[in-house]
Amino acid sequence: FPPAPAVSEAAATPATLAGGAAFALRARVADAGGGVGDVLADLSRIAGPALARMHDDGLPAHGDAAAGDGVYGLMATVPLRSPGGELPLIVTAYSAGNATAAADTALVEVSAAVEVIVHADDPAGDDHGPNQPAEEKKYYTYPTNSAFVPGAFDLTSLDVYETVAVVGGQPVEMIAFRVGIVDFPNPSDPGRANWNPQNANINIQKIDILIDSGPGGATSGLPDRNADFQPWDAWDYAVVIDGWYKGVIPSLGLNTAQSWRQNARRDDASITILSDWNDDTITALVSKEALGNPTPDKIRNWDICVLMAGHDTGYPTEE
Repeated sequence: FPPAPAVSEAAATPATLAGGAAFALRARVADAGGGVGDVLADLSRIAGPALARMHDDGLPAHGDAAAGDGVYGLMATVPLRSPGGELPLIVTAYSAGNATAAADTALVEVSAAVEVIVHADDPAGDDHGPNQPAEEKKYYTYPTNSAFVPGAFDLTSLDVYETVAVVGGQPVEMIAFRVGIVDFPNPSDPGRANWNPQNANINIQKIDILIDSGPGGATSGLPDRNADFQPWDAWDYAVVIDGWYKGVIPSLGLNTAQSWRQNARRDDASITILSDWNDDTITALVSKEALGNPTPDKIRNWDICVLMAGHDTGYPTEE
């Protein structure tokens, strides 16, 4: 068997976390002569996925600072149901061909969960994807991959809370929007769609969160969604969650796609997208500043609309 890579310096930033908080996990991986295959993190002790892929691609959204430097990273959130205490996060690096492996452990201290400012439940079974309601088993397929699974477009919950994310080594005050769906499949499972997008493993689905925070706002929906707000319930901010695109958009009362593109903020300090197929959740971390620095009381008075659609169809579901 080829020698396993050497794994060292596994550490989480920050090392002290609250349930719901965002963190970056990094570890140094050195080729011992057998090549480097998959590098995976086991987050199960904090109620996260047991096999979360780490990256050395230089993308801050993946928790990595520089491509090809041998330091692998991932960005994740502590699930709200996570137990407290000092808990291990295990990073395992495999040789090329995944024949042998070595591991290192980072310890994190998890305290009580953050205060959830807004929580909404949505009944299971009332939303559907591109299939029609009487044809639930007709899911689109591609030549080699199943694109949709039953329940993939069924919204179940929304949690909004405050947290802090470390972006580029700097703490950023964030508002977290945690969206639950019935079945968010592991994209690495055989037969499942996996395009390895940059912003979370959300493959061909997209989610929009439209926020009415006060008077004014846009009354037209985002392009290709087949869903518009009513004039009396206009949106001031749009949070776009997509495998290929992310953005937080202040409408500034304008109703043109050109103005939304010009005003959109897409950097990681403004919006970071995270996914957890183990928890069936997708989370957008949006800087408080990009949303007008709202207080919790103001957030409780927001009207929030959650829309989910497929890239091929544009059929929305909403909560």
